[in-house]
Amino acid sequence: LARTLASQAAISIENARLQTETRRTVEELYIINDMSAALSSAVNLEELLEVVDLQLPNLTDAQVIYVALVDANEGEIRFPLAMSVQDDTPLDLSPIPPGGDEFSTIIKQQSPLLLAGENLEQVRRSLGIETVVPEAACFLGVPLFAGDEVVGALAVRDDDDPMAFSHNDQRILTTVGSQLGVAIQSTRLFQHTLQLAEELDQRVRERTAELETERQHISTLYRITVELATSLDMDRLLARALEMVAEAVGADHGSILAVDPISDRLRFRARLGDDDELDSIQGDEDHTLRMDEGLAGWAVQNRRGVVVEDVQNDPRWLRLNQADELPRAAMVALIEANMDILGVIMLYSERPGAFNDDQLRLVMAAANQIANAMNNAELYSLIRDQAERLGGMLRQEQVEATKNAAILDSVADGVMVADAEGHVIVFNTTAERILGLPADRVLHESTSVITGLYGAGKSRWAETIEEWMANPTDFAPGQYLEERVTLDDGRVISVRLSPVHMGDQFLGTVSIFRDITRDVEVDRLKSEFVATVSHELRTPMTSIKGYADLLLLGAAGAITEQQQRFLETIKQNADRLSILVNDLLNISRIDQGRMELKFGWVDVEDLLNAMAVHIRGRSEDERRSMNIQLDVPEDQRLSIWGDYDKVAQVFTNLADNAFNYTPEGGEITFGAVFDEDDQTVILSVADTGIGIPPEVSDRVFERFFRGDETHELVMDTPGTGLGLAIVKEYVEMHQGMIWFESEEGKGTTFYVQLPASPVVVQPAGEATSSA
Repeated sequence: LARTLASQAAISIENARLQTETRRTVEELYIINDMSAALSSAVNLEELLEVVDLQLPNLTDAQVIYVALVDANEGEIRFPLAMSVQDDTPLDLSPIPPGGDEFSTIIKQQSPLLLAGENLEQVRRSLGIETVVPEAACFLGVPLFAGDEVVGALAVRDDDDPMAFSHNDQRILTTVGSQLGVAIQSTRLFQHTLQLAEELDQRVRERTAELETERQHISTLYRITVELATSLDMDRLLARALEMVAEAVGADHGSILAVDPISDRLRFRARLGDDDELDSIQGDEDHTLRMDEGLAGWAVQNRRGVVVEDVQNDPRWLRLNQADELPRAAMVALIEANMDILGVIMLYSERPGAFNDDQLRLVMAAANQIANAMNNAELYSLIRDQAERLGGMLRQEQVEATKNAAILDSVADGVMVADAEGHVIVFNTTAERILGLPADRVLHESTSVITGLYGAGKSRWAETIEEWMANPTDFAPGQYLEERVTLDDGRVISVRLSPVHMGDQFLGTVSIFRDITRDVEVDRLKSEFVATVSHELRTPMTSIKGYADLLLLGAAGAITEQQQRFLETIKQNADRLSILVNDLLNISRIDQGRMELKFGWVDVEDLLNAMAVHIRGRSEDERRSMNIQLDVPEDQRLSIWGDYDKVAQVFTNLADNAFNYTPEGGEITFGAVFDEDDQTVILSVADTGIGIPPEVSDRVFERFFRGDETHELVMDTPGTGLGLAIVKEYVEMHQGMIWFESEEGKGTTFYVQLPASPVVVQPAGEATSSA
């Protein structure tokens, strides 16, 4: 019976214990449920902490409750909740850096930490914990998770009972901690959302204000632009622009300074404000500023605008007089266009800090419009002045044109001017008379209408006009063409053709006509007279020379030494007179057009060899040593198209001149080169003689010119002065050119350019061909 009663008593006790634990568990669940609901409804951290402070003591017998949160920005652990449960007072616990303390250990290991037992210090040392709550007899803490991230720790402590907390308390605290971690994350997200909403709302308000400011700025700029477009008067334009800009930014005073291109200084062009005061601010109307002087100069030098809160405290502000103490705030913007600074606009306020950067941007935009308006006004002024100047020039040109027309009509020569396309634009009265064509039939017509008349269509004059029109860059500066044209009625017209150019631009041609029929007839009669006289002189000269030769040979008996000298003098002068007669006859034939050429291929090397042999013979006969050289291409056999006798006479004359005017021991060189561009051969005769003085070089090819006064060697050498004149005529009859280069005292080189046919030398046994 006793056993039975004991067994029943044990069961009753166990049932009572289980009932108590069940009731306690139900109460804990109710508290946790209420706490979970409260945490879910909290919207900020303060409400969360208040719920923990009120509900957690009902679940544990803790004396102190901690909520530790990690501050990632500061790199420390903060304690938003550290509360003593017994007296319901907060504990003063400063933030701690992560280390080896209890809270850092929980956060680092992401697991609960229970410190209990009699020897707590030894437990802490074994775990490597440096406590921040040394007074705790028992400590329990769990991590607070927000997803996978530990955001802090929830902890309780008891200072009296070493075994105050059990695993059941750890389970309860873990359950609360998991709900608290989620709630903290939710409140943080909610606060972040609220913050974003506030920031967005603030941005919307700021952007709305900016747009309104921009709208006002655009409206102001539009009004300024419209106003500036209504006038091209510079002073009125600048004054109105300054007034509108100052009104837009609330400036009390202002001025516009423009760069004076002459003095390179800043000059006042417009002012705004009280005249009694502003006329003297920064100087009066006549005052100018250097480009590096004052606030305006600083803006120019640094090429940027500036806002000054108080100019009275700014070292860049000029104090020229008492009125300069009136402005306080200032704003300066450059007026520039295409990187060129045209001036500055300066605005002042009597209130310090009255201007800001937004207003500066508005003023800078307005300054750009002012710069465009200034450019337009300057352009208008320039165009107006240019128009007046061009009008005056046009009137003057019309007067000059009338004068020139009158002058042209009074000129004794005919004048025809053609443009670059070959259309006649000037045809004076004399040209009408000479050519027998009315001006209205010729003007604005092609020159071919003129050049095709009276057999002139195939003349060199007509060909040259066509060549210059087709290739306006081929002629050389100063080039001209002179030609005689015989009309159908027998009249002879002299035509001189010259190109008209301005720099590299071909403008057209000018043709000068002169009726030289009478002159030609006079020359013909003169030539016939000279030919007749020369012919009549040749017969007695032949007899004189012949009898002198017979007497010298002793045909009339022995003669004395004195008689021999006399006879030699007679013979030498007869030779000179014979040369003169021959030259006169040649000139006469050339002038009368009776000189006929027998064209054929002339071997250049044979020709020059003959000239070298001729000069060597003279050198031996006259006992004057001379170095004779021959310079011809070895890889080409050159030929020229011409009359051999006339070409030989040309080079015999040039070779004799080189020998005559080269002192003993000098050098004479005969050379030839082929010009592939012109398909010609350029032959040369060079000497190291006395040279030709520059002052007589233009007369070298004149008839009867010898230049006896230039050098004693010229005076000692007999001659007629007709040799080079005949040479030039012969060369031009071959469609060639002759010129020379000379340096007085060092020698002369004559060049003759003639049509050629090159023949490349073939190896022995192979045939050669020529074009």
